[in-house]
Amino acid sequence: MSFSTTRFLRIHLLPAILLSLAGACVTAAPRTDALQVAPDEPLPEVPEQSPGDGPELECDGGRIPDIEVEFDCRSVLARSCKDLSNIVIELSDGSRYRYEDLEGHEDVFGVPDGAGSELSIVRVWVKSGPNHSGDGPGYGELFVAPEELDCSEQ
Repeated sequence: MSFSTTRFLRIHLLPAILLSLAGACVTAAPRTDALQVAPDEPLPEVPEQSPGDGPELECDGGRIPDIEVEFDCRSVLARSCKDLSNIVIELSDGSRYRYEDLEGHEDVFGVPDGAGSELSIVRVWVKSGPNHSGDGPGYGELFVAPEELDCSEQ
């Protein structure tokens, strides 16, 4: 195997494989096409998208969606019973990145291209339906990486 093939497998496929082994049904490498945003920069409201093929999670009938998030050091799986609108991730250096123009009820998001290879995801805001966190316009429900997740050996 060439160096570039090995590097591709390690960087792009390993997070998806690890999440899959952890019980998540991941079929693609994490998205890494985020836009960097300042921590105090408000995000514009993103209109809800039309429903996809059907939710993996069942909504309980309320307006606020049920959301699940599974953390890996350099990627996160977000799943909602409503369409995902946008995702904001915060890295271990405090920088924030936004993923927008999302489709469907789940996706995997990774540390963006150009961010340091030593950085990990420490927090994620998932916007799906009317679930405003109050952390800024466009910021959805906040999820914090579990303390037991050891990212020291990336």
